[in-house]
Amino acid sequence: MKANNTTGEVKVYHFTATKFNKQDTTFTGKVENPNISFIPSQVRIERFKGYSKAYNLGLYFKIRNNTNWARCEKVTGLWKSSRKGFYYGDRRTPEAKTLLLFSLDENHECLTVFEYPNGYYPSKSVIEKLIQNL
Repeated sequence: MKANNTTGEVKVYHFTATKFNKQDTTFTGKVENPNISFIPSQVRIERFKGYSKAYNLGLYFKIRNNTNWARCEKVTGLWKSSRKGFYYGDRRTPEAKTLLLFSLDENHECLTVFEYPNGYYPSKSVIEKLIQNL
């Protein structure tokens, strides 16, 4: 995977919770141009159930790319940052790994996703600085 060390334009997506369950929350938002990004108008944050080799996760980010949520793509795990309510993850493709930042309000009613340009994934210390500046 190649690393792109330029930040470029960051895409920001705002979502509002539409359905609460024990294990997950479904969010709906308005995506201006769905051809530009992989993020659709419906996404879900769900609790990590331990079915993968991932560790130190509490939540997963899923996108609605199928009619059944069970078959939808789990994009990334959400790792906690030093700032409360802020998480980070990545979008992996065969070409590159891309940084995603997430902001959840205290009641988990609003979700904001920050998508960085394709291939941009800095070190953890830089990610923490980006989060502190949001």
